[in-house]
Amino acid sequence: MAHVLPQQRNNPPYLMIGSILLFLVAAVLAVVFYVKYDKQTKALAEAQTDANKARTDVRTAKTDVESLVELITGRKDKSITAATAGNDAKDALNTGPAKNFADAGLAKAIRGLNDVIAADAKTIDDLKGQESNLTKQIETMQQERQTQGAQREADVAKNTQDMEAAKAEVRTELTAQIQRLEQTLKDKDTAITEKDKQLAEMAADNEKKTRDLQVKDTRVEELTKTIREFKGGKGKPTEAMLRQRDGRIVKISPDRGVVYIDLGQIDKIEPGMTFSVYSVQTGIPDDGKGKAKLLVKNVSAGTSECAVTESSHDDPLAEGDIVANIAFSPTRTYSFVVEGDFDVYNEGHASPQGNRMIRNIVEQMGGHIMDKLTVDTDFVVMGEEPSMPSKPAADAPQTDVQIYKEKLAAYERYAALKTAAASLQVPVLNTSRFLAFTGSIPKKSLTEH
Repeated sequence: MAHVLPQQRNNPPYLMIGSILLFLVAAVLAVVFYVKYDKQTKALAEAQTDANKARTDVRTAKTDVESLVELITGRKDKSITAATAGNDAKDALNTGPAKNFADAGLAKAIRGLNDVIAADAKTIDDLKGQESNLTKQIETMQQERQTQGAQREADVAKNTQDMEAAKAEVRTELTAQIQRLEQTLKDKDTAITEKDKQLAEMAADNEKKTRDLQVKDTRVEELTKTIREFKGGKGKPTEAMLRQRDGRIVKISPDRGVVYIDLGQIDKIEPGMTFSVYSVQTGIPDDGKGKAKLLVKNVSAGTSECAVTESSHDDPLAEGDIVANIAFSPTRTYSFVVEGDFDVYNEGHASPQGNRMIRNIVEQMGGHIMDKLTVDTDFVVMGEEPSMPSKPAADAPQTDVQIYKEKLAAYERYAALKTAAASLQVPVLNTSRFLAFTGSIPKKSLTEH
């Protein structure tokens, strides 16, 4: 045990105090150091732990990155970086069907592409099914074609056999026909010889008839001369019939547009008859055109009221003017022959309807229509002269031949009538002269419009 020296209270223990202070400082420093050391140790341990964890995370991340790179590239190549793999993935997403999933992320893009692939696979399966069906159909069609081909070959063989039989039959028939034609030709030659003989006899007979006709023509000329003398002597006496007056205008009512003539019931006047009006001074001209035309409206015993259907401002009507119509006579019936087609409306084309209208005018005025020209005919009214038709070709249709015959007959009939009328000196009137001499103004019916 140490010996403690007694201290003198009078002298302070600086050394001891200094030592204590140093001890206390050392102790404090030791405590402080220990505390700091302990903290640093703990911090170091925690840092070591964090470093270990970071190394583990880095290794895990590296492994994940390598796995992702392998998944993206499909290669276990550690030299391929994540950036390269990422660029490859971006390039892949920007091409082909993957474009539709470029912004959806790699996982969604893969799922989307899987869906597209699945749909394409289903379409391929469907197409394979259709291909299988088409293959079966083609096989069926090929079998049917083979069957049809065999049937067709059989039909061709049968048709060939039938054709050969038909040819043989035709040859037999042709041979028979040739024989019949040869016999017919022989018969025709015999008939032609007989016809030639008959023609020679007919030629001799025609020569005799020609001499007889010459004798008859001489007789006709003599009779014609006698007829001319019977009708009034030389010249054309019947032309005077065209200028015979039938009556006169006895009264005019300008305000009513009517006139009165001195012909009535006792003269066989009927409503609907027509007359042309002529001046007393000029009389009836050759063309028959007058100063006016009248239509009988009302008939009394000795006079008739007539509407003025046509008149001239330069030559007004006057009492005493002559009225006439060549088809009218109070004492006799005039006979007419009407031939051809007429252009009664002055339209530039003639028609059979015009012929019927001319006949109706004659009959309405009391005249008589004759079928042919005789010495009793007073007037001939002729329509448009037909042209000589062109003869059709030898192989022309029968309808064309018939039309030619009809036109030729009309042409010859017209020419013969014209010649006969001139021979008998019967007045011949065309459409305009007839309408002028009768005072008629044809009007179309409702069916003709």
